[in-house]
Amino acid sequence: MADLLYPVIVRPLSDEDGGGFLALAADLQGCMSDGATPAEAIANVQCAIEEWCDEARRLGREIPAPGTSSRKSKEGREALFKLLEKQDEILKLKEGLLAAQNKALEELRLEIAALKDRESDAVSYHRLAMVSAPSWLSRPVIAIETGCDADDLIHH
Repeated sequence: MADLLYPVIVRPLSDEDGGGFLALAADLQGCMSDGATPAEAIANVQCAIEEWCDEARRLGREIPAPGTSSRKSKEGREALFKLLEKQDEILKLKEGLLAAQNKALEELRLEIAALKDRESDAVSYHRLAMVSAPSWLSRPVIAIETGCDADDLIHH
């Protein structure tokens, strides 16, 4: 197993954790060791790597190739990046749709206001009312403006 060189992460341990250094073989889940110095921690984790692989073989488990965790991590980051790009695309589409909706709503508001104004103008400028016509007329009479009756229209 000496020909397989697994990447090792070394980091200092806090005094609360006993001090020294921790060496971690990220490709081999749970495989780690410690030492008073970084070199000692790395030497100790090399022994732990061999023991980890021996136990995996004994149990019939797959032994990951060196660098597997960093490749998986890279693939995960790439997949996440693609998802973020797709989400950004969707958000931009939503923003465009919302802007178009807001524009359409504003146009409808303006159109409704214009229709109300025209209706208001029509009521105030063109008050048409059907009035009862004298019996001698053969068709109904339309009086313009309130207060005007059929007799006024006939005599003027």
